[in-house]
Amino acid sequence: MAAEHWTVTGPQTLELEGVTSLSVRCVDGRVDVVAHDEPVTRVEAHAVDGRALEVRLDDDGRLVVGHETLSGWKAFFENFADFTGRARADLQVAVPRAVPVSAGLVRGDVLVAGTRAATRVHTVTGSALAADVRGPLDVNTVSGEVTVRDLRGDVRANSVSGDLTVTGAVPSADISTVSGNVTLDLHEQPRWVRCNAVSGSFVVRVPDAEAVRARLTGVGGRLVVGGVEASGFGTKTLGPSGSVPTTLEANVVTGDVTVIGASVGAR
Repeated sequence: MAAEHWTVTGPQTLELEGVTSLSVRCVDGRVDVVAHDEPVTRVEAHAVDGRALEVRLDDDGRLVVGHETLSGWKAFFENFADFTGRARADLQVAVPRAVPVSAGLVRGDVLVAGTRAATRVHTVTGSALAADVRGPLDVNTVSGEVTVRDLRGDVRANSVSGDLTVTGAVPSADISTVSGNVTLDLHEQPRWVRCNAVSGSFVVRVPDAEAVRARLTGVGGRLVVGGVEASGFGTKTLGPSGSVPTTLEANVVTGDVTVIGASVGAR
C-alpha cells in the first residue's frame, strides 16, 4: 500500500482501509475517537478553523491526523503549547476496535471510547474522557481533568495539577501527580497500585480494604487503610503481613492516601 496524504480545510469525510494504528493530535477543538466493528476507518471533520488538518496514511497502515503529523505527542506539545494562532477542529474518527489509538489535544475536549487495544490519551488544559476501554491505558495531562469509565486493563497516568478519576477492573495502576486529586474506584481487587505525589491526594476504593498491604514513604503524608491511620515523617506500613492480594506503594511529600473498602462507599 502506497502512502497517502490529505489536507483538510473544511468539512470532509475520508474512509480508509488497512489502518493498523491511529494517532490524533490537535491544538484546539473537540476530538472523538469511537471504536466500531467495521473494518474501515472513517475520519469526519465537521469543522476546521484556521490551520488546516493534515491526514497521513503511511504504507504500513499507520494513520496520523492532526495539525501536524510528523512528530510525536511530546514534540507536538512543545511546538504548540504557546501557539496563539487559530488551529481549531471538530473531528470524529471511527476506528476498528483492535487498532491501537493515541489521541490528544493541547486545548479542548477529547473522547476515546470502545477500544480493544493499547490506548493513549493526552491533554494539556482540556478535559479528556476514556470510556469502555479494554486493554492498557496511558493518560497524560497537565491541568486538564481526566475521567476514565469502565476500564478493563492496566492504567498508567501522569498529571501536574489535573484531577483524575478511574473506574473499572484494573489489575495494576501506576499514577503520578504533583498536586492533582486522584480517585480510583476499582471493581475488582487489583494486584498492585503505585501512587506518587507532592501534595496531591489519592482515594482508592477496592472490594476488600483488609486485603491491602500499603506502604507510604513521605515527609508529612498521611496513610489510611480501612479506617486505620498512620502519619508523620518516614515510612508507614498498614495491612496484613505475608502474601496479600493487593500491594499499594505510595511516595508523597505532603499528600494523603486513603484506601477504603467497597462497602464503605455503599453505605
